[in-house]
Amino acid sequence: MTQATERLTQLLAERYSFFAERFNSLDDIGGMVDEFYTDDVVIAGEGIPLRRGRDAMRVAMEEAARSQTNIEVDIIEARFAGKDHAYTLCNVRGETRDTEEVVEMKSLVIFRRIDGQWRCAVDFVASGFL
Repeated sequence: MTQATERLTQLLAERYSFFAERFNSLDDIGGMVDEFYTDDVVIAGEGIPLRRGRDAMRVAMEEAARSQTNIEVDIIEARFAGKDHAYTLCNVRGETRDTEEVVEMKSLVIFRRIDGQWRCAVDFVASGFL
């Protein structure tokens, strides 16, 4: 792994930590969405209807956060895909809030760097719980 890729992995791990902390605590989900996602974000995948835009993502994350907790994101791989784009393949693990059933998914996330900040532009869920 190159030094640049190691730094990218570290930066994106910090972004995921921010996401998980806000998601798990239900603390300002709307603010988290505004800071973590691009305006034109797209989420799709197994069992998840296609949603576009930050407003749709805010609704999706608020719904998901009410039913899920203890989210942890582990980066399997992070790579640059150009100067201002990168992707991660992640394992995401959490629990349902009501039954504490463990839920797991894999997610391919494309980030775009905007004004120096990495923001999620596309989240494709291979299997999921949203």
